[in-house]
Amino acid sequence: MAMTEVKVNRPPFVNSEVGLKLETHKVTGASSLGTKGSDNIVPAGSLYKDATNVVYGFVYQDVDVSGGAKSASIMTGGYYNKEKLPETLSSSDETELAKHGLFSRKRGEADMTNAYNKAD
Repeated sequence: MAMTEVKVNRPPFVNSEVGLKLETHKVTGASSLGTKGSDNIVPAGSLYKDATNVVYGFVYQDVDVSGGAKSASIMTGGYYNKEKLPETLSSSDETELAKHGLFSRKRGEADMTNAYNKAD
């Protein structure tokens, strides 16, 4: 039986599907990263903040908000590669993201939360 290669279509900042949690939230405006062309696009990987301005997760895919607020998938759990994000995170942002279950890890790096992967 031949093996079939399955390609996963995920944003480049998503490190792994392990623990990946997505929620739907309203994205109300363009991020500080600017726009693409004449449209207001919030890029995938932009920080998403809740109504109290607390960092809550990442915008999972580009969202066009030129016509107003849009529902969008927000990554609220799992592993991300901070080197692939469109903006630099502060240490307080990383701490807040970890409280919600989002952890920075480079692709291919061992999951140190799993006892079987810990070094001796």
